[in-house]
Amino acid sequence: GKGIAATVRKEAEKLVAKPVQKEDLIGALVKQLGDAKRPVVFVKVPERHIGQATVDPAAQIELISCCKEAGFEVIDPESGTARQADVVITGEGFSEFATRHGNLISVKARLEIRAVDHATDKVLAADRQVRVMVDLTEQIASKSALQQAALDIALRLLPRIVAEWNKARPQK
Repeated sequence: GKGIAATVRKEAEKLVAKPVQKEDLIGALVKQLGDAKRPVVFVKVPERHIGQATVDPAAQIELISCCKEAGFEVIDPESGTARQADVVITGEGFSEFATRHGNLISVKARLEIRAVDHATDKVLAADRQVRVMVDLTEQIASKSALQQAALDIALRLLPRIVAEWNKARPQK
């Protein structure tokens, strides 16, 4: 129970770098984007965990969350279509078991993302990220690693998407 959770918190800091708060990172992103016009985006990122079925795509959810918090209009990937968006963000995430340290399980995840201008089919930006996460369960470690990789990518990719998308459209 509580003993394990305390151990995970204490030991995780030795195993994984302490994260900067997401709110601070998104705040800096919003400042960086300023009042630049943001495209409407559609995000679809399937993922798989080697050896297990995956539910809710963590990377896709995190990318959508980052886009929303940074002032982008996001088309719902379940009920909407890519045709409704100015920019389509797609990619693939996968994760796999790495190691076990006592009760702690380490998972390695890789996420690859690209953003395409819907009007021209030109790739505006592409990026990839590998992340390792430690948790008590393989499934949670996997989701956390993909979520963190998505945040890392969003912080780099969204400014490039905005810049490239606006460059292709002379301001009226």
